[in-house]
Order: sequence, then structure tokens, then C-alpha cells
Amino acid sequence: MTLALKMHALIRIVIILSVTAIGCAAFVAADKKADVIVVDPKGNPIAEAKVTPISHSMNYPAILTDKNGEVRIKKRIQKVVWIEVRKDGYLDSGMLEYVAKKPIKVELQPKK
Repeated sequence: MTLALKMHALIRIVIILSVTAIGCAAFVAADKKADVIVVDPKGNPIAEAKVTPISHSMNYPAILTDKNGEVRIKKRIQKVVWIEVRKDGYLDSGMLEYVAKKPIKVELQPKK
């Protein structure tokens, strides 16, 4: 095989891998919609609030909200039925049903 043929084959492989990577990245980005949005009474996002997914028999590890107060809850072995939201300086949400249309907006009240 000549050098030109080897280069041509290598370029084809690089192009195929690039297109595949771009397609995968677009698929992952499309899956980044928020399931829960945590806000204060004025509608401002609350970053680093702990959102705990809860099934019928267990609590999963808490997930922290991002700077926009958003969190994505991935599928679990056991279906998530409730969530609980906590943040220092705010009253806890208590258990909230996780069956409503997404995203679920949770408003935390400041402690007095």
C-alpha cells in the first residue's frame, strides 16, 4: 500500500470518528434539560441546593443544583417517586412528588 493510500485511509477514519463524536455530543447535549429548578421567593435560582431523589424503598445520593438552580435526575434502578430539596439558610421542601411534568419548579422559603 502506498503512502498516499495510507493517508487517504487515515483521513477517512478521522472524518468518520469526528462525525460520530459530534453526533454523540449533540445527543448528550439534548439530554441536558433540567428536571428540577430550585428558586427563592423572588424567582432567583438557588445554586448548590441538595436535591435528593427518593424511591419507594431508598434515598439516592443528593445532587447539587448548578448556578441556574437546575438539576438533571438520571434514571435509576428503582423509579424516583419523590424528591426533597435542602439548602442552608432555607426551609426544607419536604417530600415532593416527582411525577409532575418536568421541569418541576421548587420554591424554597428563607429561614426567619
